[in-house]
Amino acid sequence: MRFNLMLSRFFTGNSASIDELLKSKEELLKYKQILISQKKHLFYITFDTKGNILDANSHFLNIMGYQKEDVIALNHAIFCEKNYAQSEEYQVFWRDLKNGNFQKNIFKRITKRASCKTNSQPICG
Repeated sequence: MRFNLMLSRFFTGNSASIDELLKSKEELLKYKQILISQKKHLFYITFDTKGNILDANSHFLNIMGYQKEDVIALNHAIFCEKNYAQSEEYQVFWRDLKNGNFQKNIFKRITKRASCKTNSQPICG
């Protein structure tokens, strides 16, 4: 995720607007640092809105028993039991994630070797 701020000539005559933009940039940088920290210390995986895997950090890959090249472009359903992945409940799970809703529950996920339990928090952007 990139955070860019571009100042244009429209703001050169209004120092209050520039100050607000600079404050916004500082806030965005703060949140960027939080995300970077979370990626380093939490199990972290990124999907597109269809559930295709875009990225995963080493913590996630280690616990799930995969190498990055094994999972990139595959669908999240590989981590679920087949019946669940085909269920209405699973469709609701993804619809809620797409809408930015935190998934407060314990979900059984299938690793390469066994299973584990997770929760899911979307970071939209």
